[in-house]
Amino acid sequence: MAAITTILGNRPPVFGPVLIGVPKLERPASGWDILKETLWLPHYFWLNKGDVRDGPGPEGGTFIVQDINPVDWKAGRPIVEVISYGCAMQDGKEAKWESNASLGEDLSLANGEGVTGGSATIWRLGYPRVTKLWVSLTPQALGDHVGVHYAPEETFGLPATPWSISWVSADNWNASGWVGESRNPQRLPGCRAELITDTWLYDLGYADRDGVANGVIYL
Repeated sequence: MAAITTILGNRPPVFGPVLIGVPKLERPASGWDILKETLWLPHYFWLNKGDVRDGPGPEGGTFIVQDINPVDWKAGRPIVEVISYGCAMQDGKEAKWESNASLGEDLSLANGEGVTGGSATIWRLGYPRVTKLWVSLTPQALGDHVGVHYAPEETFGLPATPWSISWVSADNWNASGWVGESRNPQRLPGCRAELITDTWLYDLGYADRDGVANGVIYL
């Protein structure tokens, strides 16, 4: 990518774009970062969808051009607003991380419904998940992540151990750790770059492989 030159005065761009004003960076807590720039281009087709832009500031980041909107002309050359999606660098890392887990009540069972001496509740457990948003300039294989036993770089306080299993008996086992759950690449128009959403699942290793633990039934 050619360097951006900021020039004061009316000298038109010849070898590269002239940055007008200050780049605007939107960094929502969830989802992709958005870079907005106003550029004075040597000619209208100097920049195209799919081109790579560096993030602003000392840390930078990787952004992919998605929209180029002309806003004016000066000295016969276009001034355009450029909108790019990607990830800004933060704390030396070029990725965005999220996590979630849930435990929701599914069904209550009273005495007389298969429960002896009281009541019980069936719960449906949502194992902890970690989500990583990152930019790849080349296509990534789905099989390199999905079903692969390895821990994410960020574990949100959980042990950074890959998933493993050990058998206790023919119908009982212990298993715990991280495994790659899903990979959703969004191929960007005009290039082979992808915005990638990876998720990992953490098996907590509950000792309830027969379906019952501490009087509570888990599914």
